[in-house]
Order: sequence, then C-alpha cells, then structure tokens
Amino acid sequence: TGYPGIESLIDPSYIIKENNWKITNKRVKRIIWAPHHTIAPIGNVNYSCFIQYADFMLEMAEKYQDQVEFVFKPHPRLYTELCKHEEWGEEKTNAYYEAWKTMDNTQLQTGEFVDLFMTSDAMIHDSGSFSVEYHYSGKPVMYVADNIEEQILNKNVLGEKAMRLHYIAKTKQDIIDFIENVVLNGEDPMKQEREQFKQDYLLPPNGKTVAQNMADVLIKAF
Repeated sequence: TGYPGIESLIDPSYIIKENNWKITNKRVKRIIWAPHHTIAPIGNVNYSCFIQYADFMLEMAEKYQDQVEFVFKPHPRLYTELCKHEEWGEEKTNAYYEAWKTMDNTQLQTGEFVDLFMTSDAMIHDSGSFSVEYHYSGKPVMYVADNIEEQILNKNVLGEKAMRLHYIAKTKQDIIDFIENVVLNGEDPMKQEREQFKQDYLLPPNGKTVAQNMADVLIKAF
C-alpha cells in the first residue's frame, strides 16, 4: 500500500504547518542534525555517534554561521539517556540543549519531522527509520558511522539500498566535506540514484495515495 507515516511528504496538496527556521535568507542552507539515542547499546542496536560529535556539531554551527542554519533534531529518548550518562548528567545535557536554542543560526526541534524535512536542504544523522524516511524528500543526506558495513549487514534489501544512497561520515572531515561540497556547492552525484530509488521503492503503487490503497484492500476484503 505504501508507508502511511510519510504520506504528507508526497502529497502535493499538503500545506506546511510549521516553518520555524530563524533565517529567511534563501541563500542560507538548512541542515538537520538528527542523532540517535543509543549512546549505550541496546542489544545489537548501537547507532548513536552523539558523544563523539556533540561538540563538533556546535563548532560546525559556529563555523558556517553565515551560510547554514542547523536544526538539532534529537531522538526523543536521547535527552533521558544523556541525563543518565555518567559523563553528561542533567545539568550538562540541559546546557547543551539550551545552546542549540539560543545561537543565531541554530534551533532545537523535538516535535514532528514532516514539515522540518520538507523545508530543509539536507540532513546529517545516525538514525534507523530516518535512513529511509528522509529519502522521500529527495534531498541529500549523510549517515554518521565508523562501522557502516557492519550496520548494513543487519538491514533488509530496502534498508541496505537506502543506506547506500547516503553520503557516509567516518570522520569529522567527511562532515565538513558534505557541508561544503554537497550542501553549499550543490555537488550531489547521488541525486539521480535517490530519485530512482524513490520511484522504484518508496512511492505508493497503483498511482494512488497510501490511504486509498489501504481503503481498497479493506473494501475488497469485506
């Protein structure tokens, strides 16, 4: 039927409800940073690179303050996991989140993601579901992982194809290169591949909306 969670991203009649970017200058690019919550592994789920890149991403916001607005879009559980972390705790976590709220070219977003995806230019993340969901936007995306092949082994066919259409950051320099080359300079060699992936795997079948496909299945069953 297609995936109902993202129908707004492919609905041409959808009206954006929230466009809360601080900077209205269209020359300033908009990048989402969406870190996962697994700073401590949960079973075989160990996505998060937050601890390694937390300070660095604030440095990136300062470095590109005239060229990029960054949104910190953490997994909802990251806050509680950081508060429990022996090297972070509640005071440090609150100060870090506050920094993202108050800089001139940054913000903190903890709510829905559809409008954010639609109004962004790119995303940097280490999430699971976002590795597929952001591809509905058609925009360039980077996945942060120093063990990317190990993570891909745990994916199904759809997940693997989605992951391989990410730019991969194994180092901080990789993130700088993504910001400068792909986002700022528009050098995006995977753009056509992402669009083909979207057409082949993500769009709902039969030329219908996800909701209509679901309704047709139910009507036929009844």
